[in-house]
Amino acid sequence: TSSSRSKVIGRSIDTVHSWCRFRTNSGTSIRRSYNISSLTDLGTGQTGITLIRPHRDADYVIAGSQITQASSDGDSTNTTGQTASYWQISYHEDGTLTDGEFRQASFGD
Repeated sequence: TSSSRSKVIGRSIDTVHSWCRFRTNSGTSIRRSYNISSLTDLGTGQTGITLIRPHRDADYVIAGSQITQASSDGDSTNTTGQTASYWQISYHEDGTLTDGEFRQASFGD
């Protein structure tokens, strides 16, 4: 079931299009996922995510978080290079690109 106020359940605007839990701190690997084709290691702290079934266009929302954090002095996760079937994330701790464990999801048509 959906907690959405929409009367139609399962439309692309009401549900997640893709999600992934993955790690890059001991090799790049998908732990669990939905509609994710592959991950690409783009260097320390940088990962490319490719979808099995693309969005209609590049105008969708990406949500994410890191699971591990080595430092409490500050961190940030940025998304770039977004197309209908791909995006990249970069994770920084204290201004330095860092590997870790992450969750990412996409929403939209």
